[in-house]
Amino acid sequence: MQDEINPTQIKLQPRPFQGIERKKPLRAIQSFFRANYRNHISLSAIADNKANIMISVNSILISVLITILSYRNIGETHPGVLLPVIIFLVSGLASLIFAVLAARPKVTRMVKDGQLPDLSKSSIIFFGNFVPLQLEEYEEAMDALFRDGELLYGNMVRDMYYLGQVLDKKYRYLTVSYTLFMVGFIASVLLFILTLFL
Repeated sequence: MQDEINPTQIKLQPRPFQGIERKKPLRAIQSFFRANYRNHISLSAIADNKANIMISVNSILISVLITILSYRNIGETHPGVLLPVIIFLVSGLASLIFAVLAARPKVTRMVKDGQLPDLSKSSIIFFGNFVPLQLEEYEEAMDALFRDGELLYGNMVRDMYYLGQVLDKKYRYLTVSYTLFMVGFIASVLLFILTLFL
């Protein structure tokens, strides 16, 4: 005869963030989220400033070079200057494109129009997810969120994760932009020096 299993003996797999308020002080969790959100916002502002620098520098230099090339047909009178200028124009344009991609706003939407979000899988905190909702639907979702600590922590964690994904993409584009600018600038200057002394 098989022993009957007592339901109290079965250990259920805990859900993410289940009972977290009983184990950790609430103030420590709030400080963690506050510090992380502040760091993400600061890093995003730094990335946008760096992208704006590259956009400004490349735009000015490309405009100046095109103006110089068209002035008195310098390309015809000094053909040796054309190669370094073309290299810099191409690398500067590529650098400018990646800087614009880094600065371009990216809005991800996990909620379809007319459908309430699944709060256990999406983040209602991000504006891209709650804008398609009607006011009553948004209030209903927020009410459910505030009444359930697990949902609240889950939404905040997912929001931070997606903020990190956006930051990762911004910094990847910025790295490519700065690298292209540096390589193009060095190659152009070296070629220009070679054409002067050879």
